[in-house]
Amino acid sequence: MSRELELDLGLFGLLWAFRKRIAVDGQLFLTYALGYGLIRLLTETVRGDRVELGGGLSLLQAASLALILSASVTFAWRRAAMRA
Repeated sequence: MSRELELDLGLFGLLWAFRKRIAVDGQLFLTYALGYGLIRLLTETVRGDRVELGGGLSLLQAASLALILSASVTFAWRRAAMRA
């Protein structure tokens, strides 16, 4: 639990440092969603109360992967739309 808190605080520090360098609308939120998804993906590997889906993947790991994918796709789509 404390390791997850440390990672969350690190993510907050990263977001705080880049808050004035926003190039795309929603970039700060998408960076948070991507970072939080990565943190959850990592911390779920050591949790004891996992709900297995199969193939060594837990339900929350699958949700984290979906969050990472959707944040990445949305960021790329917004960036491409801004450049066009």
